[in-house]
Amino acid sequence: MSWGGQGQSGNTMLKNLCLRNVIDSILDKTYYASLIYPTWVTEKSPFIVIDLNCGSGYNETVKCAGSPLILVNSLLSSKLNPLQIKMAFIDWNATYIETLRNRPELNLHNIHIQDAISNSKWLEDYSDEFIGTSPLGLIYCDPNGATIPLSQLAGISQKYLQFDIVIHLSATVIKRNNGAYGKLHTKTLNNITTDICRDYWYIRRNHSKWQWIMLIGSNIPLNLNQLLNFHSLDSKEGQDILNYIS
Repeated sequence: MSWGGQGQSGNTMLKNLCLRNVIDSILDKTYYASLIYPTWVTEKSPFIVIDLNCGSGYNETVKCAGSPLILVNSLLSSKLNPLQIKMAFIDWNATYIETLRNRPELNLHNIHIQDAISNSKWLEDYSDEFIGTSPLGLIYCDPNGATIPLSQLAGISQKYLQFDIVIHLSATVIKRNNGAYGKLHTKTLNNITTDICRDYWYIRRNHSKWQWIMLIGSNIPLNLNQLLNFHSLDSKEGQDILNYIS
């Protein structure tokens, strides 16, 4: 189950603020892990970043940066050595990919922009070669719709135990597609947090009529900003959010 693309909505700027907070928290954790275990992040074993729905890099509707520019800016301003970071940007839309390749901000040696391809196929056919022996990484999935490549992400989560998984999606669309409105039941929000094997899950409180949420799965606790409505999924607040939107 998968499709990709660049979401265009009035909530994009809020989403980007939250995404930046998540990325910064993950990068801080990664930096301190690299101090304790220096061989975990090196030029030969870089920190991996994979954007599964990269879009064109810029949201023309609300005139703000897309996830590729946010990721690059966060990584380059972090404490990690830029030579010890490797990024992949994936999208099924060939026009978006061509636009992204022409952005000067992404003209860096450690960035790979894949020819147009579905994220599920890329994960199946190319992810292992791209990741190599790197133990640490981040995968970001923000589909223009409800469906994510769940089975492929579940497989990745079992092979790469220290990769954090960040997912932004519409709970409303998931319910419409997956049975809450009378259609055949397939996958639900609960499947995401059970199929993708992570010890710690965080959820950002839903907003707008589309109930946009952000889910973050990690095997190490993260320090996320509660002022941005992030909560541990195990907490009362997290369970209340999940119950409300399920």
